[in-house]
Amino acid sequence: MMGLRVFLLRKKQVTHYGCPSHSQIFKGEKVTMPKTKFQSLVFGAMMSIIMAYGMELYNVARKMGGMSNSVFLPALIETSYMCLFVFVISSLFGNKVGQKLAFKHVTPGKDNPFFITIMISSCTVGFMCPAMSLIATVIFSGISNQFVANWFATIVKNFPMAIFWQLFFAGPIVRFLFRTIFRKQLVDNCSRETNQVLIQGAVKNNE
Repeated sequence: MMGLRVFLLRKKQVTHYGCPSHSQIFKGEKVTMPKTKFQSLVFGAMMSIIMAYGMELYNVARKMGGMSNSVFLPALIETSYMCLFVFVISSLFGNKVGQKLAFKHVTPGKDNPFFITIMISSCTVGFMCPAMSLIATVIFSGISNQFVANWFATIVKNFPMAIFWQLFFAGPIVRFLFRTIFRKQLVDNCSRETNQVLIQGAVKNNE
């Protein structure tokens, strides 16, 4: 009886539990986050590099008076070390702070996953932009009696681009690449989690 109940529940697992198929993950119809430490490392590295490069393109272009082909190489050189700061700070503090702030306003499993992603991304940028602006001020402007003013000015200049780049470019690109690289593992993980939920539910209903 319990086996039949599990089988019937499995027929509804995609729509009821939101477990994506291979095609859904490949097409990016479901936002799936890292499940293992290795996946988190890859996801974080890709996000750090793409975010850093986008911000360096913006800042180098601003310093050079506009966007041109001469911007790409200097921005890439600066990205080579700035992305390390992004990765370390986001791994230690940024992601945790972003999720904690976001989950005060949205609830995983209850609210729309799209809005949860938007909230987490926005709150993470809200922490990372001042933090990275502080580091950029130290590296590019140095310590002076105008340090705090320079830091605040850097935050104001960077924040609009940071939130725009994260929400519309870096975030979607990284999630697409992540789903493409790990699509089989993500489906397998989701299937195992769904099976556990189904078995627990069947056992509970059978009691």
